[in-house]
Amino acid sequence: MERSKNQAERLSADALVRKFEGRPYGWSNWATLTFIARLYRLGTLELREKELLSSVEVIEALTNSRKLGGVSVRKQEVYDTSTVNALKRFHQELFNTQSIGTDARSSCEAFRMAMAEEAQDLREIAAQAASYPFLAAVKPWAEQAEAMAKKDDGYLLNQLDSFKDSWLDAEEDLITPLKQFLNGNQKTVFDEVRAFELRYGDEFADLPAEQVRPLRMLLESDKPYAGGLIPQAKSAIVELQKQLGERLAAAKAKALEEISEQEARLKATADFQKLETSKQEQVLAATAAAKTDVEAASQPGRALLRVSRYRNDEVPKQLQQMAALAAPADRPTPELIKVVPASALKVNCPLSQITNSQELQQWLDALRASAQAELEQGHRISL
Repeated sequence: MERSKNQAERLSADALVRKFEGRPYGWSNWATLTFIARLYRLGTLELREKELLSSVEVIEALTNSRKLGGVSVRKQEVYDTSTVNALKRFHQELFNTQSIGTDARSSCEAFRMAMAEEAQDLREIAAQAASYPFLAAVKPWAEQAEAMAKKDDGYLLNQLDSFKDSWLDAEEDLITPLKQFLNGNQKTVFDEVRAFELRYGDEFADLPAEQVRPLRMLLESDKPYAGGLIPQAKSAIVELQKQLGERLAAAKAKALEEISEQEARLKATADFQKLETSKQEQVLAATAAAKTDVEAASQPGRALLRVSRYRNDEVPKQLQQMAALAAPADRPTPELIKVVPASALKVNCPLSQITNSQELQQWLDALRASAQAELEQGHRISL
């Protein structure tokens, strides 16, 4: 091994087996492999394929004759105690757990194992980036951890200063805060804020901007776990929920009042009063459904949209239905009368606003003309 090292030649386990099978040694292959394994356990040798082999991988490699040619054998470098202790201190600082290593090899092996576990943890965190985009920041560190888990003893011990500080900074500024976020109450609050925004986002335009801002800042931040964003958003939700509750109650009251007014107008029409009670109930079924929907609305906007749909879509249909039901039974089935909502009238007026009585009259004349055109076609207009 010394000769191969001095001549920069690669020495494989298979070459050693064949060397000691011949004269003057005559060793069996198992005797040579056992001796290699003992020297490895004593920390005298290191074995590698493409990467340095772990203790488990060494057993598998030396017991598989087809792998022996790919197993490189070289003398283990000797490291001073201070270098080994520096790695063990770094292990403690980075992983918050004491290294189980007792010498250079076992300390490096313990570090590589810890790095492999860290790589797996970081990959699992990065995999959640679809739901939490800011978690993608750990992906480069997952890749670095995976690479570190494959470094040989010489790199870990001699190049410690080249990677120690960057890892400690990342652990303090990014990795530990993200792990605390995912495993603590911060994630719960973040999810509540996101669900709140998803449910009530359409209402935000009508709410005070300064109260909505903490929610936006949290959800758009690449570091939602920092800067007090989470407690600020949590406090904002409490106030916004109060305001939304008040707005919902007002919206429901307004919507129900408008539906009741429409109902009263329907009941006052001559066609409605001609109907039997069962047919009146049939006509008013849409009104009852609209009231039920408004009372069940969970957002102010939905209550107002429901009454708008009732006024513009369903009231014209109710008027149309009444006219059909009120027609004499002995007459041929009449064609359904078209009922046009007043809000749907197409007013041909160039004005963008009304600023005086002359412009008001101009707009009223245009509105009258549009309404008259519908009436001349035999249509009715719902108000």
